Amino acid sequence: MSDRRGIVQDMTNDEVLAAIGAWLSGNAGAADALRDMWDMDATAWQRCLIAHYAADTETGPADALIWNNRALAAAMELEPGVPGPIGFDRDAMLPSLHLNCAEDYRRLGDHAEAARHLELGRSYCSALGDDGYGRLISGGLDRLAARLADARAGAL
Repeated sequence: MSDRRGIVQDMTNDEVLAAIGAWLSGNAGAADALRDMWDMDATAWQRCLIAHYAADTETGPADALIWNNRALAAAMELEPGVPGPIGFDRDAMLPSLHLNCAEDYRRLGDHAEAARHLELGRSYCSALGDDGYGRLISGGLDRLAARLADARAGAL
């Protein structure tokens, strides 16, 4: 994906999904290509997906949090109940987005903000299916809750 900035109207969901697939497949340069696709003028779904996966390209929690907050902000622009290009709607995505933000805040030492995002993530768990993805995200929220409880117990 060469310099797509300024020509976002030509970016398709298929291109976004292909860039994500390349990153997930470990293709060299895919992380940079994915981050380079970011543009505030892209559709909310495109921004959500790009930022959600771009966060995983970062090694530190502060940089990941920037992307995760972008993904969450874009998701909140989406209409609930309308499936997106990955097959499920915003509310099914929110538990994962909040989990990612919560984990970043935990790693940064802001346990209060981590707990806030944990509860927000849990509040959308009813939108998750009873499948591998749903169990993965629910389990991640449970493990994060345990890490936060351990941190609180250690601070006493």
